[in-house]
Amino acid sequence: MNKNEIFYQQKKDEFENQNKNENQEELKGINNSQDEEKKVFLIDNKNGEISIENGKEKTTEKYEKEDFAQRKSVVLNFESDVASSAIDILFDDLLLSIFSFLDKRSLCKCELVCNKWRICANERFLWSKVNLKEINRKVNDINIACLAKKHPEMRAVKLHNCSLVSDKGIMAISSLCKNIKCFDLGHDNLRIARRSITDNSLKCFSKYSPELEALRMGLCTRITTRGLDTLFRGCTNLKFLDLSRCSLAGIPESISRLVHLESLILDANDLASLEDWVSQLGNLKSLQLRDNQLSQLPKCLKNLSNLTALDLANNIFSSFPDELCGLTSLRRLVLSNNVITQISPLISGLEFLEELRLDHNEISSLPVEICGLSRLRVLRINNNHVVRLPVQIHQLSNLTVLDFSDNSLFELPDSLAHLPNLRYLKLFNNRLTHLPDLLSNLSSLQSLFLSDNLISRFPDSFCDIQSLRCLVVHNNKILELPDNFGRLKNLERLELIGNRLQRFPDSFFKLQKLQTLWLGFNFISFIPEKFSQLISLKELGLNNNNISKIPEKLTSLQNLKTLHIFNNKIPEKEFQPFHKIKNLQTFLFHNNSINSSQREQTNQPPLEMIQNNLLQIIQHTFAKMPKRFI
Repeated sequence: MNKNEIFYQQKKDEFENQNKNENQEELKGINNSQDEEKKVFLIDNKNGEISIENGKEKTTEKYEKEDFAQRKSVVLNFESDVASSAIDILFDDLLLSIFSFLDKRSLCKCELVCNKWRICANERFLWSKVNLKEINRKVNDINIACLAKKHPEMRAVKLHNCSLVSDKGIMAISSLCKNIKCFDLGHDNLRIARRSITDNSLKCFSKYSPELEALRMGLCTRITTRGLDTLFRGCTNLKFLDLSRCSLAGIPESISRLVHLESLILDANDLASLEDWVSQLGNLKSLQLRDNQLSQLPKCLKNLSNLTALDLANNIFSSFPDELCGLTSLRRLVLSNNVITQISPLISGLEFLEELRLDHNEISSLPVEICGLSRLRVLRINNNHVVRLPVQIHQLSNLTVLDFSDNSLFELPDSLAHLPNLRYLKLFNNRLTHLPDLLSNLSSLQSLFLSDNLISRFPDSFCDIQSLRCLVVHNNKILELPDNFGRLKNLERLELIGNRLQRFPDSFFKLQKLQTLWLGFNFISFIPEKFSQLISLKELGLNNNNISKIPEKLTSLQNLKTLHIFNNKIPEKEFQPFHKIKNLQTFLFHNNSINSSQREQTNQPPLEMIQNNLLQIIQHTFAKMPKRFI
């Protein structure tokens, strides 16, 4: 081993023994060679010798003092050498892989580290997609122009929420970035209109960006049909086009040139009718026309043979458009928030339909033909006037979500229980007085919502729905729970607010997975000690009852985070033990009774003076408790 290898392999002087001779220094280090053996170097400045101890072997070499002084400076600067070499040892491929996970702001900072990083940070593929959403408020036309000039290889630019960008910035991108394929000018704030963007931007796209495939121009209220006509004639490769909230009253005929268009969004415009030439978009798969003034559709709409999703919500349709029934490939149909009074029997022609939304209309009855949609998975007809469900509803065997809330149902057909794949059933705010006994056949049911009905009891077979995880039954007339209620072993959320419950069956405390339990506004006067067996409980609401005592064992619920026991008759001393619950974050106990004798002993003010003031109650009652309760 020569002199250079010795001095370059030792990392740093670890200690210096000052008790020995001034001419003798002892340095210890670890040699990070391939064999990873520990070596000790003894340097004798007086004799000019280096002794290397490696296990039992010991070798000595001579060196010149001038060489030692030169190499000693190398050792002292070892840390700075390591810092610089740590950057150099990274392969370019590895460095580029790391840079690919950084946002553009961090990437610009990396350019300032060193020359190597500057070169890697400017690699083309790192700047092919630019998303400036995180710094949207500071981006203006000058920034955009500089970016386009420095990185003309950009292919996707997202200026989401960049409200300072105008025609000048878009003209710079379109003229300098010839290969741009995606341009996003979306905005989350629907109140901010892009008045600085006009038809000039569309003309630039048409002239310089013939390869453009995706364009989002939401809230650009100053663009006109003339500008769109220029755009459609130049950018014929468009596959995605978003022109929502642009105050458009019509669509130019040149849109038929977009033969590759797959998704068209025209939400929140002033469209009163849909032109026939839209039906010439043979590859169109998704069409959104929400929040317009449409009342009818062109008959040639059936020519959209590849259309799979159609959204017509928030328009003024008074009846189900028969023109829709010819769209045999349709899988998702939304007609929410219209004034539809009846559904056409021709709906059975939509044999591939998987999701149907007819909520917030004026529908009073359902045709039998709707049950022929055997592929239907989601059916939402809430907020209507439906009185009864069709008996043939069991034919919708693939149904997973059924929502008939806010209607006028007074009973459920037994055939409803023969939907093997049903997972979510919403029936709140109806006139139901009882549940069918066969409801237990819903073996896949996970969530059931029955609030605001007239139900007084659960059938005994109800507890056989062992897949149930969420049960919400607010504002009914339930007097008691079935004795076998504990069989709902997978129940995680139970809400029974606003009923007439007084007691709990013994099996109730076997719900080991129960995490949320709301029992407010009932007639509960006693809390059993078995409540402590609900070990998974995180939220417990017992407010507005007649409870006068809470068992101390309730403090063993260490997972409890929220506890509401206000508006009861619980003495003040009952609250003290709850400081033992470490995870408790929200504890509301105001408007409870305080014994007059206790009030005199503690010189506390009358309860009426601090009523509805939780902070003062805590200051009087929990003066010695942790601050997290205040």
